[in-house]
Amino acid sequence: MSHLAAPDRALLEQGGIAIMGEDGQYTAMALADANWQTTWEVVRDYENFANFLPTVISSRIVEAEGNRTVVEQIDSRDVMLTTIESTLLTENIEKSQEIEFRLLDGDLEKLEGSWRLDSIADDNSGLLKTLITQQVTAQADIGLLDGAFYSIFESSLKKNLQAIAAEAERRASQG
Repeated sequence: MSHLAAPDRALLEQGGIAIMGEDGQYTAMALADANWQTTWEVVRDYENFANFLPTVISSRIVEAEGNRTVVEQIDSRDVMLTTIESTLLTENIEKSQEIEFRLLDGDLEKLEGSWRLDSIADDNSGLLKTLITQQVTAQADIGLLDGAFYSIFESSLKKNLQAIAAEAERRASQG
């Protein structure tokens, strides 16, 4: 984490989420008090996303072969006075420490990026934690409401990273 600015590092160490970027291009980070393997299992637990990700109401594996997994995910969000559901079909390619993803079909114009996990030794205890980094580009074709989309997307990004870190910590405490 030495490559991070001091305020971002401090935020992560206090359990916060660091988000950099704007207008649909983001790098978001969380620090999970869990080992790499447990956190990896959470990030790729596609069929159980609805159990711990706040906006996901259903998620299923459509196709899996080798390191490639195609996932259908349905999200639901309350926006102003209405509930908006969106369906995404993503291709996820697993590599050694990361998962690259891209939109195959769905209610967004563009969605692509990656998840990366890095083991980090706690400076005080020496225990291993996991730095979760998501780089993502997202675009919706909604004209004048693009600004609202980016605000909602950024908020969801933060909530999802918090939920992934919390689920990894929950599983680590049981394991």
